[in-house]
Amino acid sequence: MNQNSFITTHNAIAADRHLLQLTTRPKSEVPGLAVFYGPPGLGKTTWALATARIQPDHFYIRLKTADTTKAFLIRLLAVLTNGNYKLRDKTNISTLYEEIEEILAANPHYVIFIDEVDIAFERSYRVLKLLRDLADTTYATYILIGMESLRSKIKNYSNHYFDRCYFSYEFSPATQEETRQLIDLKLGITASDTLAKRVWQQSQGTLRKTMKIIAEMELTLQED
Repeated sequence: MNQNSFITTHNAIAADRHLLQLTTRPKSEVPGLAVFYGPPGLGKTTWALATARIQPDHFYIRLKTADTTKAFLIRLLAVLTNGNYKLRDKTNISTLYEEIEEILAANPHYVIFIDEVDIAFERSYRVLKLLRDLADTTYATYILIGMESLRSKIKNYSNHYFDRCYFSYEFSPATQEETRQLIDLKLGITASDTLAKRVWQQSQGTLRKTMKIIAEMELTLQED
């Protein structure tokens, strides 16, 4: 299987377009906060990671279930300093936040992808509040990434917070044509319309399921 290549989906194209819209917004007038959401397996994390890898001023971090607010801020500082942050004794949340705010205020072109934001609703809302504060006090860009209910969770949590979001984009299932392209790319074949339709229906347009089906197909081809 071809592991080192990928197709450009309609979701990635739309996400790129929305990101450009966000980074070129009138920064003194509009907070740089947006929500990208959708069911698992549609390429949200893959898109964010790929974008962060090729853009030196774009950074990716994901919330973890075990995160405290302090732990998250320490990891965010490490990401923003490319691992060069050294934790000082008796560092508290306020000090960590101020250091992050200083970095982002000095770098308004920075883009931060925050993945698995749904976790913030399972614990304290403090991380959400701190991200909102950063969006209010700096011109950097913040993309909140989560599951299909993330948009409604934010709206239910606070209309004031929701109104701060410049826009939201919902990732949708892959098309049958995108499924065919993925089969062709990964297996090095020209998939028939019948095969592409079957895989697409089985996967329900979920890229993660599509990749699993393709892997099973490859094993079958090898056995034959």
